[in-house]
Amino acid sequence: ATPKLSTCRSLDYSWRCLNGNVAECEQSGYDGNGAINLGVGEYVLNDSIYLRGKQIIIQGSGKDDTFMSIARNHSIECGWQCYLTMRDLSFIIATSDKQTIQLSNHASVEFDGVRFDGQSSGSLSIVINDAQTSVTFTDCEFINLRQAVPLFIANGGQIVFENCRFSQNVIFDQDMFIVNGANVLLKNCMFESNQGTGYTAGNLIS
Repeated sequence: ATPKLSTCRSLDYSWRCLNGNVAECEQSGYDGNGAINLGVGEYVLNDSIYLRGKQIIIQGSGKDDTFMSIARNHSIECGWQCYLTMRDLSFIIATSDKQTIQLSNHASVEFDGVRFDGQSSGSLSIVINDAQTSVTFTDCEFINLRQAVPLFIANGGQIVFENCRFSQNVIFDQDMFIVNGANVLLKNCMFESNQGTGYTAGNLIS
């Protein structure tokens, strides 16, 4: 059954509720059935998203209306039969920050209508470390990232990009994608105004 969506008043409350702190549930947007609904506005999570054997949907109200970020030195980790879906929001990387999304151990992850925005100084690293992990990006945007690390490192797994846009990103001394034994499909994607720079400006995929 499709879980009902409730309005999130605090992403921190929602996350603590999801992880078993029942006292936080009344002030959260977590509905108890795997969904957090983020309305119009800005939401900051002051903790890491660490999922093992859980299913969670983070539903925004649109890339131009819902803005989600995670505090510095935190990350998203999804493994051991984790099912994570993020939809219809902008994921903002703070100024000069580096965010990491790590996927492993039979994780299944979907990003649908998500804009990853580095705001001209933040960087993002998405790392897949398992042959049985799958991740799908549909109608996503990767913009304004400043990368001193590869944007994607795939050590196994199934990765699909469909109708995605990569724009105004700068990669320093790296390849954008590093693929080791993974299956990667890019379908109807657009690459525009990206730049490789440094002594060893990299390739798109290696």
